[in-house]
Amino acid sequence: MARSTRAAASAAAAPPRVTLLSLPDEILAQVFTALHTRYQHRRIGTPPTHFLQICKRLYAIARPIWLSVLVVPEPKTDEYCAKMLEHPTALAHVKDLQLQLEADPPAWKLALFLHLSKLQTLRLRETSGKNQVRVTYSNEAMLAVESLTTLSHLHILSPKTGLIRMSPRPLIRKMDLPISSHVLLNFRSLEQLTLRIDVDSDPTECEYNWDTLNALEFIVDPQLSSTPELFLRKVANQQAGVTTLELVFLNETDTELAILPWNSLQKLTLNFCLDNGAVIEACIRRLGEQSLNGSKAMSLQELDFTISTGVSTNYDDFLDTLICAFQNCEVTALIIDCPEHDLNMFSVRGGWPALTHLSLSVSQEDLVPHRLENLEYVLQRCGKLISLTIAGMDFTACACDCCEMFDLDDFIECDEEEWTCKGRNLIATVHLVRHQTQIRDLRIQGSDRRRELRWTRANTADDFALERWTLF
Repeated sequence: MARSTRAAASAAAAPPRVTLLSLPDEILAQVFTALHTRYQHRRIGTPPTHFLQICKRLYAIARPIWLSVLVVPEPKTDEYCAKMLEHPTALAHVKDLQLQLEADPPAWKLALFLHLSKLQTLRLRETSGKNQVRVTYSNEAMLAVESLTTLSHLHILSPKTGLIRMSPRPLIRKMDLPISSHVLLNFRSLEQLTLRIDVDSDPTECEYNWDTLNALEFIVDPQLSSTPELFLRKVANQQAGVTTLELVFLNETDTELAILPWNSLQKLTLNFCLDNGAVIEACIRRLGEQSLNGSKAMSLQELDFTISTGVSTNYDDFLDTLICAFQNCEVTALIIDCPEHDLNMFSVRGGWPALTHLSLSVSQEDLVPHRLENLEYVLQRCGKLISLTIAGMDFTACACDCCEMFDLDDFIECDEEEWTCKGRNLIATVHLVRHQTQIRDLRIQGSDRRRELRWTRANTADDFALERWTLF
């Protein structure tokens, strides 16, 4: 009897067993979403469907997730579409659809669009061969696309596909097209247009006509030695008022950048996916030559400089070249992002007197206590700063020998125990910004830029208030 009592007590003390079906619906949805994302990332199709056969509850949770991304197989497009029309309720779950569509599709196939009530991304591939003449989608096809009230991204996959926009009603926010597409657009709310240039593109066939555009991106095939000048001239003629431009450098191109719409640019992003420091410097120097050291870009306010690959060179030279390339611009926002490298942030100390917003990725050794006098010098030279972001900072105490003998309390004149966060360099940096600058918004981030500490104040007379604490 005693043994039975002990067994019952032990069973009562044991934690309840967690099974798949014991999880709440919200957790199950997150599990199935993560599984579906993994399969999509690896491009191996839809996850196994045996989860859907366990019970009706799992079926109801997982089925909308499984159907959210749908790629119609090209060899059996008609059969697949006909099968989907037999289950119209399933189409209501589709958010991302890739479909092969004829230039003048039959009415029964266009009926698919009537049931895609949640579709956000549409990827169209025209059925004509690669070397055939360009074929333009019919008015009926475009009207079917326009009927998708939730559609925000249209991606044309075929290099020879034409596209004509007939209705002025703005729906789509983002488009991705080959440059050979014949585009007549009235998308007044179009936010971003991506144009792809590959080795088979013919820039003489492209034609563009749109009302306004916030961002223009063009992607050049790495096999091309340069961007077709005719293409750039056509884009420049249509984009006299573009305000945001991102240039992604993938190879050693000698692009004629002088014809770009420098006069209206307000934000310029330079993304270097190169591992040769000399080539990066040459690209920056050419930007300066083509923009006449920024005199053509007098409206430029924000400059975003990113190096995405490893480069074994002195980053100070990059910043010096960048300053010279845009010395005639009063840049007010500067973003320097080199997350994998040791960038000496103190090279920013000259050449940017108009800065009000500064964002830097720094070496973990750049903000140790014995170097704070350099940070102080930077902040003095950038006296108009109201916002400062420092990413990649070392949040732990400095481990170098010279800092072990350094008396931090004497430097910042405050007791380290007054701060609840850890890290001597963090404490000293916040103290320096709080007492010796006009900065009202300070963000200190980890190297992944997701972990962040943020301090704000209404004016310099107020003390900092810690608004967001996501690091510790």
